[in-house]
Amino acid sequence: MAQKQTPITSSTNSSSNRSAFYCPNDPDFTWDLQHKTLPTTSAVILMIAAPITTVLNALIVIAISQRKELQKHSNIVLSSMAIVDLLVGAITMPMIATADLLIVHALSLEHVCTLEVVSLDLMLCFSFSSLYGLNVVAWERYVAIRKWMDYRTVVRGNRLKTMVIIAWLATNISVLPFAVMKRIGVDLKFREIWSIIVFAGGILAFLSYRLFLCPGIPRGT
Repeated sequence: MAQKQTPITSSTNSSSNRSAFYCPNDPDFTWDLQHKTLPTTSAVILMIAAPITTVLNALIVIAISQRKELQKHSNIVLSSMAIVDLLVGAITMPMIATADLLIVHALSLEHVCTLEVVSLDLMLCFSFSSLYGLNVVAWERYVAIRKWMDYRTVVRGNRLKTMVIIAWLATNISVLPFAVMKRIGVDLKFREIWSIIVFAGGILAFLSYRLFLCPGIPRGT
């Protein structure tokens, strides 16, 4: 890493002569323009993985929506998670690959920070969505295995769809405030506190649904 780092400007020509640069609003994003192996490798991998990820998950969504034998309760949640992965392949991966290519060729460096920030926020959003979706899957599998006699009563299509919608809403509630706080320069300590509150709130919400909204399940193991 070069000793001298200069924040990027809108001048592409002057940026191309620098050995390193960082984002003025977020010094954590720092790149060494002399070392191109890692961003080149990352860009190539993402350019290959992005269309494969997009197509495969699109096929999953289409198959579940078109074939009735696949429209089981568990597949409702899996379809939602496939949509999340599809968005990662169609949006986030290409954005990161584009940023890597701009770094390798030292072109339009003024756009790299925007691409990195937006792709990071989107990846965080998609990660939370997958996390909440896995909670719904865990609940549905728990009822199917341990409380199989109550499965038809407790696990219904409308209930699962509602839980999927709640998972997406919970994702926005979790990620958007964190992204806004980071953009306006809120102290890291307060952002960490918000993260703890979000995780604790997610766990409590899941337990509340388990205890109060599913009275048909006995409280034993």
